[in-house]
Amino acid sequence: MKLELAVAEQVVTVDLSLLVIQVKPTNHATVQSIVHELKLSDGVQTPCCVPTNLLPISLLYYDDHDNVVLRQYVDMVAESCGCH
Repeated sequence: MKLELAVAEQVVTVDLSLLVIQVKPTNHATVQSIVHELKLSDGVQTPCCVPTNLLPISLLYYDDHDNVVLRQYVDMVAESCGCH
């Protein structure tokens, strides 16, 4: 299955068969989804996917004085996600 998206006035084709989606909803997200679908309570939104584990990323670059700098930024890459 392919999806075409218009991005910045260009058409981008994404092959969805390459995507692997693993959803591990929490008990809270499951109940929230049921309450939302059955309209048991006003204002209850659908659960959404959020990162559950984040990893750092390292960046190697030259600064304004041509020094080589290695910086590590924490919590930049989502390793896993869950529904909340």
